[in-house]
Amino acid sequence: MRNPSYTRQCVICKNRQLKNELIRLVRIDGIVYIDKTNKMFGRGVYICNCCECIDKADAKNLLNRAFKAQISMDNKEIIFKELREFGRK
Repeated sequence: MRNPSYTRQCVICKNRQLKNELIRLVRIDGIVYIDKTNKMFGRGVYICNCCECIDKADAKNLLNRAFKAQISMDNKEIIFKELREFGRK
């Protein structure tokens, strides 16, 4: 890793990786979105682009803690479905 300012930490496994290797999630007005451009405004967290971290976040509701807010069940279902599809690419 060349420049430590371009690294971010996965909120699930706590591993540091380059910013563009992680998936950024953003909470705006209580709704969580996948930030595909890495430029959306709002509270953001990073998660590894691997099935283990995505499954662990889903099973243990770790996004609630990461965002310091309660995420609706409908929003969680949509986000984790998109994460699993996005992670395959």
